[in-house]
Amino acid sequence: MIELTKNRTKTMKVFDKGKNERLYRCHIGNIHYPDTSKVFQDIDTTLLSRTGGLYQDKCFYNSELPDKADGNFVFFNRDHNFDLRVVGVSSVGHKPTPDIWGTLGKGIEYTDAFGSGIHLEIKARIGNFDVDLVPPRQWQLCLTLVRALVDVLRLSVDNIYGHNQFANYKSCPGKNWSMDKFREELVFY
Repeated sequence: MIELTKNRTKTMKVFDKGKNERLYRCHIGNIHYPDTSKVFQDIDTTLLSRTGGLYQDKCFYNSELPDKADGNFVFFNRDHNFDLRVVGVSSVGHKPTPDIWGTLGKGIEYTDAFGSGIHLEIKARIGNFDVDLVPPRQWQLCLTLVRALVDVLRLSVDNIYGHNQFANYKSCPGKNWSMDKFREELVFY
């Protein structure tokens, strides 16, 4: 079976099975991104190093993460650019951390960024929580991060939203990620 790469779309791979048969693998989420020549390539969320920090540019979104936690975090998603500066964070360096499957290069941790034992951890992964179950470690890490942000930024849990609550045409974070349950677990820990 051979993939017909010229038939790729954002969400589909096509394979030639021989004997005039084809296999179409369709996904709800993006599995390819257009390179500079507008040719669809497989998404790769690996963080790469360069002067000043890390970057990721083989996705439908690009990101730049600073060497120190007090730098700017930049995210670009097609026609939207987000430049984020985390308030109340210490100037600490980063170290690589394994993703939920144990793969290095998909995430970093700024150790003690919010004080002793309170780290800022950033993970890059491809996932679709309309289909996939949320890995327990990812759920717990997200709770830990958001609890720290709620505390440092003095936010109300009522001000924690899912992406779909701002962009109702999206399902993100997905039907398997209950924002009601997430907010409830933020309060009762």
